[in-house]
Amino acid sequence: MGAQVRWCSCNIFSTQDHAAAAIAAAGIPVYAWKGETLEEYWWCTEQVLNWPDGAGPNMILDDGGDATLVVHKGVEYENAGAIPAPAAGDSEEWTAILGLLSRTSTQSQHWHGIAAAIKGVTEETTTGVHRLYQMHRDGQLLFPHECQ
Repeated sequence: MGAQVRWCSCNIFSTQDHAAAAIAAAGIPVYAWKGETLEEYWWCTEQVLNWPDGAGPNMILDDGGDATLVVHKGVEYENAGAIPAPAAGDSEEWTAILGLLSRTSTQSQHWHGIAAAIKGVTEETTTGVHRLYQMHRDGQLLFPHECQ
C-alpha cells in the first residue's frame, strides 16, 4: 500500500533477533537486536524518528510511549531554547534520552518539523494510552488534533 516503515524494539529486553531479521529481509529498515544497551536502544529510537532524507514519520505506533516522549521533549526543549544537561541524580535512561536530543539540537526547529508531520499516534500499553488521554486533556498532546 506504499507505506514506508522503520522499526525498532520497544525496550532493551524484548527484541527477538529472528523477528528483526525477518523484517529486515523484507527490506524494512530495522534498528533492534537482542541485548542492546540503553544507549543503543535510544539510538535506535532516534533512527526511526530521523529519516536519512530529513523527513520523519507521519504516524507513530508506540509501545510504552518512548517515541512519543522523544518528540514531545524535543519540541519542549526547542521552545525553551536548550536541552538540559543530565543532572547527577538522573537515571541512565534519562541521560540517554537527553543525549539523543542533544545530537539533534543543532538542527533549528527539528522536532517541531517532526511533530508537525505526525498525523497520529497509537499506543500499545494501557498506561501509555492513559498518558495520551491526559496529555490531550491538558492540551499538551501535539498530535492528533482530535482524540476520541
